[in-house]
Amino acid sequence: MKSKTGRKSSKQTSPASKAGPFVEPKSLSSYTDRFFASYCWDVLSRSTCKAIEVRSYSNCSIQVSGPITHPITITGSNDGVSFYAVTRDNKSPLVIHNPGIYAIFENVRYLKPDISENTDCSITLFATV
Repeated sequence: MKSKTGRKSSKQTSPASKAGPFVEPKSLSSYTDRFFASYCWDVLSRSTCKAIEVRSYSNCSIQVSGPITHPITITGSNDGVSFYAVTRDNKSPLVIHNPGIYAIFENVRYLKPDISENTDCSITLFATV
């Protein structure tokens, strides 16, 4: 991409931006508390969700609201780079097909939903110490 001066811009486009809108989670807490955290991703279409650091919290759950037209996989990571599906029962991946509340069994540093197809819903993460 060329700037007004005719030189190429050094700004790079991330691969995630090609997949769909990048969704920043919004905090649902009116104040900071070291005992719990609550965040919400409002997903529109095929979105790339930003991960939330949950390393200080030992119990996490996800609530999904709204119509789910395609499966949503909840992923976790310890390095913030490679994300893998977390499990619903320490055996099967946490893939969400219906609205509801789902427990997360792994203690990972980062969590985020993986949206592979068009879906419009709200995903809320609640974490406690």
